Amino acid sequence: MRLARPRLESLLSARSPRFLAAIATAGYAKSSVVRTYARTLGTSAVCDCRETRDVIDLAQRTAAALVAGDPRAQARVAEQRIAAAGDATVWTEFVVDLWDHPYDHAAFVFENLEDAIDNSDAMEFLARLLARTPAQRHIAICSRRSPPLGLGRFAPPHEVLTLREGELAFDESEIREAFREISVPNRTVDRVAEITRGWPVAVLLFERLARAARLGVALERAEALDFSDLYDYLAQEALAALQPAQFQRLLAVAAIPSATGEEVALVLDDPNAPEALATAAAASAFVYRLAEGSYEAHPLVRTMLRERYAQRCRDLGLGTRVPVQHAGEIDQRHGLEVTPPVARGHRGSGSVAVAGTEIVHDRLLPLTNCGRSCIRLRTIRADGAGRGPGSSYDHPP
Repeated sequence: MRLARPRLESLLSARSPRFLAAIATAGYAKSSVVRTYARTLGTSAVCDCRETRDVIDLAQRTAAALVAGDPRAQARVAEQRIAAAGDATVWTEFVVDLWDHPYDHAAFVFENLEDAIDNSDAMEFLARLLARTPAQRHIAICSRRSPPLGLGRFAPPHEVLTLREGELAFDESEIREAFREISVPNRTVDRVAEITRGWPVAVLLFERLARAARLGVALERAEALDFSDLYDYLAQEALAALQPAQFQRLLAVAAIPSATGEEVALVLDDPNAPEALATAAAASAFVYRLAEGSYEAHPLVRTMLRERYAQRCRDLGLGTRVPVQHAGEIDQRHGLEVTPPVARGHRGSGSVAVAGTEIVHDRLLPLTNCGRSCIRLRTIRADGAGRGPGSSYDHPP
């Protein structure tokens, strides 16, 4: 479900900030609010900082986002990757020069900035960029933690707006709107508001449980939980209500960065996946559709599924696949192996088995048109044999 946020939309329309920061823990719809605002400005570019390694990585991602849609500029970035792949000084100066040019993006968004905050070089580089932001460009930052930047350094107070959990939480009218199409008593909606404290993702999970006629039991059990445990409980309840095919699509979206419907259809051998994902993105708290038409799982869902269902494996050599180690219990409902808890903290490369499909994370050389590693998808039969080289391809995250 995607709810209109008239309160926030009115605030953003009235303020029209050049520098917008949405700072909150997971589940507060930061990206949704920022993307909605960016769309009102025209075209936008997004630099996803998730798992940023260092200042060079951040510079390369910023460059790729800046030149998106400009073939000539993209060629410059590709040449730069070859000429100065590991030189931080050269890369930062190169991107500062790119930044000064008014590319056709009215808004530039830094997503998941929390993953770069602890790198002082990356923050110093970002501060340089923000200080040089062209007058016609708007900046938006999404982060689970406050970056050590101080946006007031880069613009006067009336051009800066920071939204935190208090502003991003659903208010009473928004919570009631979430349940408007369902026959739920007002006192029950009041209990949802009290338990969730307006946390958007929890409200939407309760809404999904209401549609599945499981709201009453869920509320009774949730009242006995600490707030910090609320999401895990609600997500498990909502996931249990999914049909196996729905769950497999969700797992594929969680495993494949910026997955398209066609990619999910390929890895699952599921021709209904594109239409089903489009429907799910419009009605689910688990999946949302990106501007370019691909899909992402909610960060909390993505983390839960990758940890619970990821197959253990050794670190991969460059472009080398390692056989999956099957050592977990089986989720009988969804036909998936559950990774033992000891393996769930593993953050290296690995594989995820998805109903007859193996999604293999390879550490590959970066592509010339993106600064990140690739993901290789290989469809496999039940007996473990691949369908042949024609069904394997590289996809930039």
